[in-house]
Amino acid sequence: MRYSDLPIADIAYRIGYSSPSSLSKVFRQFYGISPLAYRNNKNFVIMRPAIIRPDLKLEKEVRNVPARDLIYIRLTGDYKLNDYAGTWGRLYQFVMEQELPMGECSPLCIYHDDPKVTPTDKLRTDVCMVLPCNATPKGEIGYKQLPAGRYAIFLYKGTYENLQAVYDTIYGKYLPEMECTLRDEASAERYLNNPRDTAPEDLLTEIYIPVE
Repeated sequence: MRYSDLPIADIAYRIGYSSPSSLSKVFRQFYGISPLAYRNNKNFVIMRPAIIRPDLKLEKEVRNVPARDLIYIRLTGDYKLNDYAGTWGRLYQFVMEQELPMGECSPLCIYHDDPKVTPTDKLRTDVCMVLPCNATPKGEIGYKQLPAGRYAIFLYKGTYENLQAVYDTIYGKYLPEMECTLRDEASAERYLNNPRDTAPEDLLTEIYIPVE
């Protein structure tokens, strides 16, 4: 919100609120400040009392990323309760049935909403699989592209349970220090190893934040 030029009203509608006043009410309840006042007061930090970790060391870079072809299934609800493994299983089955080329076929998630502001039952996740070609949508399986452009990319090593703290630290510490301006696109996560055969502390997650 602070790093976007979008009007507050547009942000409210994009993250699932029926009106700007609904967003303002929830935002004030959570943080004790209105969205507009928060945007205008650069010294007011809403996440620092939560789980920002100045000691968290992330590999970081800003680079141009080409568009990537994705098949995906949209899930709505609590990010922590989604059946990611089962959903990727359905995507893999679709690839087999359609005899699509596999390529790297890496798993990726696109998160559209901020769980600190958006009601849990409205959180939207696109569970994706990267393909080396486009695909025709069928049933619950959609096709889209991860937009080409500049991304601030962070490599995190550790358990998925700490990802909320990782995001708070990225938005509350790293991005301001890097003087990045956010683009109006959703963030994404790319998973570099498999939790079925990797210890939680060794899991590798690439986080893509769209920037100007």
